[in-house]
This record gives sequence, C-alpha cells and structure tokens, in this order.
Amino acid sequence: MWECCGVVRDGAKLGEGLDRLRRIRAAAGDVDVRPTSEGYTDLAHALDLRASLLSAEASLLGAIERRETRGAHNRSDFPKIDPRLKRNFLVTRDDGGNLTVSGKAVDEVPGDLQEWAREGAEVDIAGRLLE
Repeated sequence: MWECCGVVRDGAKLGEGLDRLRRIRAAAGDVDVRPTSEGYTDLAHALDLRASLLSAEASLLGAIERRETRGAHNRSDFPKIDPRLKRNFLVTRDDGGNLTVSGKAVDEVPGDLQEWAREGAEVDIAGRLLE
C-alpha cells in the first residue's frame, strides 16, 4: 500500500497495487489455520489478513475513482481539483463479496456556515472550544 497507494498516487501505481493485492489474496486462500497449545493465534492472524486485504482493496478502488487532487488525496496524474468530483465515494460489498464504488454528491454548505467555508475567510474563534 505504501508503494502503490501512498501520499502521492497515480493511476498506473494504483492499478499495479490492485493487481498485487489480488495476487496476495489468491495466495492467502491457501493459509492453513491450526489450533495449538497456545490457542488460535493462527486464526487471529488469518482473520486480520483478510480484513487488511479488504480494507486495502477499498482504499485502492476509491483512490482510482477519485481522479483529482483534493485535500490529503494527491494524484500526481490529476494535480488539480475537479469541481465535477465534489462527491463522496462509497465502497460497498455486494452479496457475492465483491466491492463496488459509487458516488454521492456532497451536500451544499448550510447558509449559516457559508461564511466559514469561504476560502480565505477569517473566523473569530475567541471564546470557542476547539478540538
């Protein structure tokens, strides 16, 4: 993931990451789990591996779909914000276990918060709790 879906990403590396992930998943299907006198540590590791592979695939699919640079998502092959991609990308799992990506438009900023959201606007934070 660090090599293919790190801080700065591009489509070619993301695709490579997805291919590598699929090969790892195929190999992981042969993982043997056996109880030992110490317990079911193998099972815990196998389940952790499956969850990590699923999470990695969701990250890669979402990163491939977002063809722009926005916030912490930096695509070297798409260095600018694309106003048409003002969307939240959702990765869901269907009944067959396959992941799919869909998009949902980002809600407009409510009127009373628009001043805060305006680029370069200064917001008075005196006496406010900041986390």
